[in-house]
Amino acid sequence: MSKLLQLTICGNGALAKAFLDFASGAGPDVTIFKWETAPILPKEIVSTVGIHVGSGKQLPDFIAYCEKNSIPLIQASTGMTLPEDFKIPIINAPNLALPIIAFLKSFPAFIAGMTKGIGLDVSEKRLLETHQNEKKSVPGTAKVIADVISIPHEEIVSVRKKTEQSALGVPHEHLNRHAYHFWDLRFASKIEIGGYIKVQGLGPYVDGGIILARRVVELSPIPGPLLRQMTEFI
Repeated sequence: MSKLLQLTICGNGALAKAFLDFASGAGPDVTIFKWETAPILPKEIVSTVGIHVGSGKQLPDFIAYCEKNSIPLIQASTGMTLPEDFKIPIINAPNLALPIIAFLKSFPAFIAGMTKGIGLDVSEKRLLETHQNEKKSVPGTAKVIADVISIPHEEIVSVRKKTEQSALGVPHEHLNRHAYHFWDLRFASKIEIGGYIKVQGLGPYVDGGIILARRVVELSPIPGPLLRQMTEFI
């Protein structure tokens, strides 16, 4: 009989709520709790993984909680500073959308192959992103794409007006929660090559978190250094 997978979620924002709302649909072998109320069950019955999706205010306390209970931790918020010394495996995963992580991992090699060689002079580059209006900052994914195609961050075009988002193809039901990125390169030969990433809702991030947690459990005890990057697990 396989063990139950228990996720303990630290955070109070939309993604934390999405995890908790998704608990009933995660499958019969998965339970999801807020870390403050999560039961501590025998390790013979359950494999527990902590997931931090908060602002960082609770992160030190959550790490201490995971250390006390020997729980591996997936740190899934951007811009977090981790302590230099900890006693549990921590997987740094500032984006839980697995296809996007795979894309960003391979994107630099693709762009290098497209822009280095005879007749591959790029005359213009553009990058546009659109997220829900509450997203005031430029998202990390956009910054990574900008760095790869060599666009200054201040030249990233951010769209937050719903009328403009609809014109870009965002469905009405996802205007309040989406992540679209459009990039293109225009070559001196007048050829234009580009691409896009479209994420609708928070479901893909929840799915990614559950898949990553399963992978962490499969590899436990995790070999090597305690701090690992998400790209090592996909």
